[in-house]
Amino acid sequence: MSLINHLKGRIAEALVESIFRQHGYKVSRLGRESQVRRLTKVNCDEFLPDFLVWKVAKGASLDRHRMLNIEAKYRANLRSFLQRHGVDVLSRAQQRWPTLYFVFVTDVPDAGRSCFQTVRLRDYTPGSIPTTVDLHEVRELGISRSTVTKHEVMVRQLFATLKERVPLRQAVRSAPFLQRFRA
Repeated sequence: MSLINHLKGRIAEALVESIFRQHGYKVSRLGRESQVRRLTKVNCDEFLPDFLVWKVAKGASLDRHRMLNIEAKYRANLRSFLQRHGVDVLSRAQQRWPTLYFVFVTDVPDAGRSCFQTVRLRDYTPGSIPTTVDLHEVRELGISRSTVTKHEVMVRQLFATLKERVPLRQAVRSAPFLQRFRA
C-alpha cells in the first residue's frame, strides 16, 4: 500500500468516526491501530473491525445500549474493488462478524452516490457481488444527510490535496478547513 493510500485510509477512518460521534454514538477503536489488539493478544493477521460504536437505544432506559461493529475502508474505485475483491473480503468477514457494517469512503463515487457507502453484512449474500447503500440511507443508524454532506466536502478537499502530492505544509495552508489548526 502506498503512503498516500495509507493516509487516505486513516483519514477515512477519522471521518467515519466523526460522523458517528456527531450522531451521539460513543466510539472505541478496535482495529489494527488500537491498543485493544495488544490487550486481547489478537494475531496480527486476524481481522478486527476498526470501531465499536454504541449509544442508548431509542425508548430504552439508560442501561440499554445499541452496539455496532464498524469497519471503515478507503477505496478510490469502489465499484472495481467490490467486483474484484468484495466477495472474498465480505464473505470472510461475515464468518466472524455477521453483524458488521462496512463503511466505504471514496473520493470518486458513481454519479448520484455518496462518498460514504455501506454494506451491512447481515444483508449480504455470500458469493454475490456486494451492493452498497449510501450511509445516510441506512435508517437504523440514524445518520443525517446533512452530516454526510459536510464530511463529503472534507473528503473531496483532503483527498484532492493528496492527489496533487503537494508538500504537506503547503497542503495545510491551502485547505480552508485546516487553517484553524495552524499555529
